[in-house]
Amino acid sequence: MSTIDALQRTGSLTTSERVVASYILDHPEETSRISARELARRTYTSPTTVLRLSKKLGFASFNDLKVNIVSDLKRLPVHDTSIHASDNALAVMNKIAQLKKSVVERMREKTSPELLQQAADLIVSATYVDIFARDTPASAADYASHQFLTEGHIANVYEDLDRMVYLSMVMPPDHICLVMSRSGTDQTLMHVVQNIQQRGAKTIALTANRTSPLARMCDISFELLFSQDSHRLGNILFATAAGYLFDMLFALVLSASYDDVVGLVDSYNRLYYDKLDRARDRGKRTSDAPYAVDDL
Repeated sequence: MSTIDALQRTGSLTTSERVVASYILDHPEETSRISARELARRTYTSPTTVLRLSKKLGFASFNDLKVNIVSDLKRLPVHDTSIHASDNALAVMNKIAQLKKSVVERMREKTSPELLQQAADLIVSATYVDIFARDTPASAADYASHQFLTEGHIANVYEDLDRMVYLSMVMPPDHICLVMSRSGTDQTLMHVVQNIQQRGAKTIALTANRTSPLARMCDISFELLFSQDSHRLGNILFATAAGYLFDMLFALVLSASYDDVVGLVDSYNRLYYDKLDRARDRGKRTSDAPYAVDDL
């Protein structure tokens, strides 16, 4: 049974414990950042009640409870977007729309603006943006590498473990490495991160568990959403969360280097549309058309 399920089953809890459990379910992110004493103050209970609830749920301490409840609560959207055998086209349309909306809202709530700005600053100051990703996350990484390329960075995606290892052994400090891993427990990736940091380059982790070993090792880490249950569309959760995070980083880098990026895009447009006359392949484009993502 997951921690969230245990919290929702309040039959064996006292009235005070139910109040604490309800607060945790309603404010998982806040709970992850406060002490047992602060949680007791907010729920008008006592630290003893918080500890007693933690032990009833099978945890040795409130800190252990926090680690598990955040992991459970923050991997899934709040609405039921699970796919069932009886779902028709309209139901699927509504569920996917709700799922993506919920994921973006969850990411907005849980992402620290300070960490986001720090990550963007690291990207701005880097010449190379390397993204290490395998399997499904590699698709989101391809999208991100294209976006960073349009901002003047030499951006590449590495999917093969041997290439990741070799690059980590020779990586100069003007690289920034974004490491994507749903579990955050891959031993090879952890060794890769150690190599990169020893060479003076910075690392950013994107995982579904911010307390994972990989997340703790990196200079900055962001927690994405994921579920291993296929009916909950776990890969869509992760890809949507990653896409939203990459879009925020892309926008911050654009804001910080606006004139340079616009100049690069203008140069690209002159080559792509004017000299190569690629407008024939894409439909007629006017010379004063505004800069847009689709132009890239």
